[in-house]
Amino acid sequence: MVELQLDGLYADKDDKEVNMAVLKEVDGDHSFTLEIGPMESLTLSLAMQKETLPRPLTIDLIVFVLRALNAQFLHAIITGFRDNMFYAAIEIAHANRRIRIDARPSDALALSLRTARPIYASAILLDKIEEMASRKTEETLLIKTPDAATEMVRRSSAKHILDMMNASENVNVETQEDEHLLELLKSLEPASRHKM
Repeated sequence: MVELQLDGLYADKDDKEVNMAVLKEVDGDHSFTLEIGPMESLTLSLAMQKETLPRPLTIDLIVFVLRALNAQFLHAIITGFRDNMFYAAIEIAHANRRIRIDARPSDALALSLRTARPIYASAILLDKIEEMASRKTEETLLIKTPDAATEMVRRSSAKHILDMMNASENVNVETQEDEHLLELLKSLEPASRHKM
C-alpha cells in the first residue's frame, strides 16, 4: 500500500457545485484529484486547518462514537475507481478485530485528517489513475487552504443565507441543505462570517 496525503482543495472555475481534493503520494510522484461537493469541501477544509465548530459535524460525531466504543480509527483507503467514481473504505480496530467499512472518499479523508491517521491506496490503483489522467486534463483554480472554508461556503450558494442573517434575526429557508448551511453559518464566529 502507498501512503497518500491531502495536498489541497480546488474549485472548478465553471461549476460551483464541483470541487476537488488533491491527493499526493507521501514518498513519490503520484497525485490525483477526487471530485467532491461543496459541503464535503468545507468539512475537509476545516479538518485540514484543525478547526472545530461549537457544535460537532458528522465527522466529529463519528470520532466521538469510536472513542466511546473504545474503537480505534486505523486508516482510510482509496479502494477503487469505476464508472468515473472513486471508492473508499475506513478500517477500525475494535475488540481485537479489524473491521473495514465502505465509505465515501470525502468522509474517509475527513476522518483521517481529524484523527491524524494515514490514507492509503494500492500502487496498482495509482498507476491506473495516472494512466487515465494522462488522457484527460482538467482546468482548475487553486483556492488557498487558509481561506478554503470561507470560499467553499460562498461557492455553495450560502451567501444569500448569510445576507438574510445580516438583515434579520428570522431567516426562513426552503430546503434541508439550506437549513444545514444556516446552522453552520450560525455556528461560525462573527469575524469569520464577516469575511464572507
